[in-house]
Amino acid sequence: MLADALKSFPDHLISIQGHSDSRSIAPALQSLYPTNWELSASRAASAVRVLREAGIDPSRMQAVGFADARPLVKEIDTVSRRKNRRIEVLLYPSQFKIKAYRPGGREPAR
Repeated sequence: MLADALKSFPDHLISIQGHSDSRSIAPALQSLYPTNWELSASRAASAVRVLREAGIDPSRMQAVGFADARPLVKEIDTVSRRKNRRIEVLLYPSQFKIKAYRPGGREPAR
């Protein structure tokens, strides 16, 4: 369903951003995810992989991990921590469709 929606924006770059809560990684998982940085990056990369398998061009996507640096809500309980464990999908106009600004109003070199 998400892939279908993204296909309707073929000229946009797709940034998949992974987030975590602020709790430490459980000891049993620390060999895979030493910190929340690795966990959030893996979360984003997993979403990129699923979208690629659904037909989204991988050259349009990037995976970014933010760990617990950008919480949606203040963490006070299990429910609030769950809200901070997420991915976000952002669309940006393709860099190839944006004209570069040149001082003096000159056209960009081709």
